[in-house]
Amino acid sequence: MLGRPTHDRPSPRMHRMMPCGYQRGGAVFTFDQLKSFVVLAQELHFGHAAEVLNMTQPPLSRQIQKLEAELGFLLFDRTKKSVSLTQAGVAFRDEAEKILRISESSRELARKIAEGSAGELRLGITATAIMGLLGEILELLDDRAPGISVDVQEMVSQDQMDAVLRGAIDVAFLRELSDSPELDSLLVLSEPLLVAIGSRHPLAVTSRSVSVTDLEGEQVLTYSPDQAHYFNALVESVLNGVTVRPSQEMTQVHSMLALVAANRGIALVPASAAKMGMSGIVFRPIAERGDSSVQLYAVWRRDNFNPVMRAALGVLRDLHARSVQ
Repeated sequence: MLGRPTHDRPSPRMHRMMPCGYQRGGAVFTFDQLKSFVVLAQELHFGHAAEVLNMTQPPLSRQIQKLEAELGFLLFDRTKKSVSLTQAGVAFRDEAEKILRISESSRELARKIAEGSAGELRLGITATAIMGLLGEILELLDDRAPGISVDVQEMVSQDQMDAVLRGAIDVAFLRELSDSPELDSLLVLSEPLLVAIGSRHPLAVTSRSVSVTDLEGEQVLTYSPDQAHYFNALVESVLNGVTVRPSQEMTQVHSMLALVAANRGIALVPASAAKMGMSGIVFRPIAERGDSSVQLYAVWRRDNFNPVMRAALGVLRDLHARSVQ
């Protein structure tokens, strides 16, 4: 008696043999192998990596050996005392992390679509840079997608750049842009520089705009050329041709304002600094506007697969349209 054709459907055994993996350049490897490799590349110790992966060392060693055999080159240099990445391993680590990130993002995206949830948006901020704008961003996000959870992480500009490049945050807010092809950006705020003057200073008496020539011979607080390069260059361009008496060199606007309030000098600060509400300071516009606007950009990875970025980009485009009017 003839049985049913065996090719109608795969047998359970065939299902077990089908790996959940990824093919690249002829090599086929599993996501488990990639994850094992990435963890070992981070730990550089088979015992520690096995603990992180909740497995024993022998299966981990086999995973790595199979991956190296499939790729056709060694990923690690192994001695009795140490484990280190080969040059090929260093290059493959970045590729493996990207593959795992895309895989996880795709799985998360599908899950969120299936559940109808909005997800989480991670923002990196510098408090003084985004003062007055953060509340508006959160309100606009609530209007567009009330289910979005926003995680606000305060960090300095360089840490923001590093975080957005490695995918630790979704959007960074920065004064200066990177030339990295992995990033995209939009101008979200353009505001003027103001002159911050101690309330007991003679220039504080007038309500008129302050000309840069009024600052001739005045004691002026300066920005660090290393840690506050953007403001250092901007203020130097505004004061070009004017001789001032440099006072203390600062990196943070709020610290600079504290010194202004203590009559330790005059400062040039972004208009949003006036919203700090510090007493003992008056703010005056600069008569010669010129090219002295302070700019803030939203920056994100082009390959960011977080589904809430759709709503976030809608908000950022609204802010951009207003900033260029």
